[in-house]
Amino acid sequence: MWLATGNALLRFDGVRGVPWRATSGTALPDDRVRTLFGSSDGALWIGTLRGLARLKDRTLTVYPSLQGKAVNAIEETADGTIWVGGTSWLGDSGRENAFLCAVRKSGTECQGEDGRLGDSIVALHRDPSDALWVAGTDRVWKWTPQSPVSYKLPSAITAVRTMTGTPDGDVIVATQRHVVRISDGKAETMSLPDWMKNLRFTRVRGDRDGALWLAAADFGLVRLHKDRAESFTTADGLSGNEIRDLFEDREGNVWVSNSGGLDQFRPVAGALFAANKGLEGRARSILATHDGAIWAVTTKAVYRLDQPEVMEVRRGAPGSLFEDRQGRVWLYSLSEFGYFDGGRLTTVASVPTGAVDGMDDDSRGNLWIAHREAGLLLLRPDGSVEQTPWASVRPSFRVSTITVDPNDDSLWLGSWSGALMNLAAGRVRAFFELGESRDSPRVSQIRVETDGTVWVSNGNGLSRVKDGRVTLLDSDSGLPCDRVLETLSDPHWFWLRARCGVIRVARTAIDAWGGAADRAAELPKLDFQVLDQSDGVVPSETFSVSARLAAMRNTTPFMTQSQDGRLWIKTSEGIVMIDPARIPKNSIPPPVHVEQLVSDGKRFDSQVGLRLPPLQRDVAIDYTGLSFAAPEKVQFRYKLEGRDAAWQDAGQRRQAFYTDLSPGDYRFRVIAANPSGVWNHEGDTLEFSIAPAYYQTLWFYGLCTLASFVMLFALHRLRLRQVSGQIRGRLEARLAERERIARDLHDTLLQGIQGLILRFQAAADRIPHNVPARALMEKSLDRADKLLLESRDKVKDLRPSASDVKTLEEALAIEGAQFAEFQPAAFSIRVLGAVRELHPIVHEESLLIAREALGNAFQHARAVNIEAEVTYGVEALQICIRDDGQGIGSAVLASGRPGHFGLIGMRERANKLGAHLAVWSKQGAGTEVELGVPAAVAYPSVRQNSAGLRRWAELLRAKLLILRSHIH
Repeated sequence: MWLATGNALLRFDGVRGVPWRATSGTALPDDRVRTLFGSSDGALWIGTLRGLARLKDRTLTVYPSLQGKAVNAIEETADGTIWVGGTSWLGDSGRENAFLCAVRKSGTECQGEDGRLGDSIVALHRDPSDALWVAGTDRVWKWTPQSPVSYKLPSAITAVRTMTGTPDGDVIVATQRHVVRISDGKAETMSLPDWMKNLRFTRVRGDRDGALWLAAADFGLVRLHKDRAESFTTADGLSGNEIRDLFEDREGNVWVSNSGGLDQFRPVAGALFAANKGLEGRARSILATHDGAIWAVTTKAVYRLDQPEVMEVRRGAPGSLFEDRQGRVWLYSLSEFGYFDGGRLTTVASVPTGAVDGMDDDSRGNLWIAHREAGLLLLRPDGSVEQTPWASVRPSFRVSTITVDPNDDSLWLGSWSGALMNLAAGRVRAFFELGESRDSPRVSQIRVETDGTVWVSNGNGLSRVKDGRVTLLDSDSGLPCDRVLETLSDPHWFWLRARCGVIRVARTAIDAWGGAADRAAELPKLDFQVLDQSDGVVPSETFSVSARLAAMRNTTPFMTQSQDGRLWIKTSEGIVMIDPARIPKNSIPPPVHVEQLVSDGKRFDSQVGLRLPPLQRDVAIDYTGLSFAAPEKVQFRYKLEGRDAAWQDAGQRRQAFYTDLSPGDYRFRVIAANPSGVWNHEGDTLEFSIAPAYYQTLWFYGLCTLASFVMLFALHRLRLRQVSGQIRGRLEARLAERERIARDLHDTLLQGIQGLILRFQAAADRIPHNVPARALMEKSLDRADKLLLESRDKVKDLRPSASDVKTLEEALAIEGAQFAEFQPAAFSIRVLGAVRELHPIVHEESLLIAREALGNAFQHARAVNIEAEVTYGVEALQICIRDDGQGIGSAVLASGRPGHFGLIGMRERANKLGAHLAVWSKQGAGTEVELGVPAAVAYPSVRQNSAGLRRWAELLRAKLLILRSHIH
């Protein structure tokens, strides 16, 4: 809703007004706004004292053809034409002429400059037939450009917006002294009450119910409806008597702008009976009796409300009311106790005076009385009284209310401390502690239903007692507020009188809730409707000292229901009547708008493609829901897609808060429900994004990931070099040890043996040939020469020379050829990569491992084809022995053949080299043995320069060969 004030144009959502600010480079024709109009396309038309402007999607358009003209009225017809009427000033002559302009997309057409429309157009109106009505100062036209129909007015119109319509199509015009109705082509002056005949009317507005709202100069407001006229002035609560404008919103609320502020008229649920209805004093109790009467007790008297009459029955101190099963109405207070008979109070002398906290009667006609001092009293039909002291019932149990169970005539007693007791035949049959209360724990009412359900009202909320189980309905389980004073039930609704107002919930829903409690199942969520001060139901209690003293007197009942279904409620301001059949129901879902986003103190208007800078810490999103009937009761839910997994229940809060949102795209959604619980599930959305800081971007994450991989690779290379160095160190030490052993054997042992052989030969030469010892000596010397030759061969093996060391592939070819002489298998060998020099130990150990693999393939595999492959790779030396034989069993592959150590020895040799040995085999699919020796271990010298493309190409080729060997 848009409001034009003396110095600003405001957007008003029922709770707050936000000033509209023109964008840079634009401005209204004049700051003095005279009229506002919302067109069907969502645009706001602004008529000022010096021209016309149109506001749509934050874009302001000013119409030059109307520059300098006072715009008094704006209207729209069904074809989208905007009609503008007002006053134009003719130069410096001081003359004024009325103008009427039609604003279309094709242009603007104006009439009246010739003076035929008088000096001013003050009002425009479109009737249900889409006819345009134009009001001048002394006449009204039903407009057609060719031949408008004119109606002369009995007196002049002295103000703007003085023409309106009725639902049946009549046109109403308010002149200075008259109200004119134009119907069926006739203009007739309406008959008004005598007290209205001297009023000067300045505004008129018709509402959807057919009522007419008339503003009278210096008098206030008059409402005419169905031959009934009522006035509203400051004495009735109107903010000011000078009415400036009238407006009916789409929900049927009538708004009145006046000299004191902005007032709203709307239908409410509660009708208040106060002093002006004939009731004196503050209400204390209310009771509907079975004969259809309503009894009320105030601080001044006892009344019987037989509408439209209010009859005073008795003057006296306030007390409580009770109707027994015989239809007698009882009154009990601090000073008297009795019942009404023929309009007179008959006192019962056998009941002592004093505070009575409750009373009820049983099926035998006995009356049970909870007397605060005398104890539990039983008043029999014959007038005799039986007294039971409270100490004999239960010590320190201070009774606050009493109810007779209609099912078995037992007594239910509630205490001031929040306890509940069931008394039968003078004995306590059940006792319940209802728990500590955040408010007053006093049990204010106990109500027992025919199925045995006991409803207990106190400061904790509403307790349900059934079959020994207590179930609490409080604010934690969905009740709008905890302090429950009283309940009642009808076939359709379950009613609660609570501190926050009158609460109702469907009877079927409360029964389902109770059924779940009996089954110990999960309790369903209840849909409550609260009728509070905004619905005409004022609070039932205040926090003044006098109010608290009145509460100590515990006058009841607080709420009752008459035979016609209407509720009557005691409040702090009087008796309120609610007709359940006429509780207003707002069926219009509230429009929802996201207004702005505030990020780290900077405001951003709601717009498409909103992008926020990086590192946003605090983000607040303002939104609103447009229900003007009771805007403070609009409920909201929102969800930020990209952050929230579920809808957030915001209650009446109109702002959402988020902190430390990550970079990315977000979509904020908000929905709202009006006070009647009708939701707008479409709601409104705001899409925005938060830009990332440089260290939150994908390229930064990619660089960090790449740097991590490079670091890990470098660490891996370093560790590999360390391990290879350790292995090569061990190999070098092993080779040096073998060379030392060879030197020692050659230089000491073999040379010594050679010397001994020569000495023994000299000795043998001195022995005659015919001596048997000579032959024995010759044989021993021959054996020694043979042993010396074998020892030299062994030493040669320990220290091979460059002249007799064959390449690995040559040695494998020799071994394969030797095995092939005895086995009918085809053997082949191939070499990949440039042949490189191998470390002697690696050469020897690798040959031994390969020879063992070849031996197994030739001797045990029954293979047809056997292949050896040697790859001189950049990263490793690869040796692979494959066959297409019968394969090796899984058990043998895991731990070797019993009594054989071929596989075990191969693995031990590979471990000593720091090499990787893999044996793959499958029954019937052959065997593959693969040995991989790191390059740093296999080759005596490894080139350190790895930056060239050739090295990377060799490395990639080696990796592919290794991958292929694994696949095979």
